[in-house]
Amino acid sequence: MDNEFQLPQPSADLMLTEQVPDAFEPEGALAGHPRTLERFREILSRTSSPTKVRQLRNLAWVLIGQARARSADYRVATVGNRTAACGGPTTQTIRNANGADYRALIELFAGEVEKPKAALEPASDREDALLAAIDNPSARNQVRLLLHDCASLRNQVNLLKNQIAREAPPIPTALSMPAQALTPNEAGAIKLSRSRREALEHFISDSNMTTKKWRANEHGALVDALDIEIARPGFVDALRQVLTQLASGV
Repeated sequence: MDNEFQLPQPSADLMLTEQVPDAFEPEGALAGHPRTLERFREILSRTSSPTKVRQLRNLAWVLIGQARARSADYRVATVGNRTAACGGPTTQTIRNANGADYRALIELFAGEVEKPKAALEPASDREDALLAAIDNPSARNQVRLLLHDCASLRNQVNLLKNQIAREAPPIPTALSMPAQALTPNEAGAIKLSRSRREALEHFISDSNMTTKKWRANEHGALVDALDIEIARPGFVDALRQVLTQLASGV
């Protein structure tokens, strides 16, 4: 989102007892953010229930308040507690099968508000150029919505990757054990023929990695050009350690 939201002042700490002002209108608060406004209208158009429309309005109040406070916590449990306190959907309602619209609105803010402005500008410029090249208004709107969905999904994938990397327990192996912990047989057990050693050397060589467009990501996993994992973190380092031990005759 390009600018800060301007709306009736919520408290800085988003008190759970705070009620949504009668004068609050999401479309007015989002007037300076046409992309987000259009996505909000699209979500709103999926329902004709006055109750759900009111709950989406109250949910938008909480999310806009979080955006102004630059909060990065868009977990369903957190948002649900805040919206329930001001007449919006509860955590369980958001999680239910019928809560897809609530989740979509939360994901919209999580995908766009969390990112720093500098990270958003290049993608925004590219999207604007693409949309400007589409003459048909209907097709242009459809592409705009698809771009929003794509950005939201990409953000979710990145969050999941980071969570998996943080929570995955390290796997102890002989290669990760200190040298004094290895028995004599274990320390000298690595013996490979010349052809097999050369195969390992070729596999992790710079030329092979470049040709196949492989790389080690920030977590140490071997991934391809599409960031699809080929080998889990530690695999390439383990091969290099094996080759180092072979070269030194250990």
